[in-house]
Amino acid sequence: MVITLVREWEIAVTITRILRYPIEDNEGEEDIGKWANSLEGKRFIQRDFITYLNCYSFPRNADMIVEDIELKETEVKSTDTDSRV
Repeated sequence: MVITLVREWEIAVTITRILRYPIEDNEGEEDIGKWANSLEGKRFIQRDFITYLNCYSFPRNADMIVEDIELKETEVKSTDTDSRV
C-alpha cells in the first residue's frame, strides 16, 4: 500500500446578498426577527435568495468575497479511489 501526500489549495468563498422586504402592519424588529428565524421564514428567504441570484459566469447581483486561502495537505492511500495517487 502506497501513501502519498497531496498538497492543494482550499479557498472559501462567501456570497452576500441583501434582501429587502416591506414593513407590513407596523411590524417591529422583534416581529421580523422571529419570522426570519422561523422555519417558514428561513424557507421563504432561501427561496428568494436562490430565485433572484441569476448567476452566470459572474454573479451580477451579489457581492462575492474570497476569504481564507490555505494550503492543505492530505494523505491519500493507494487503495482509495482517488485519481491523485
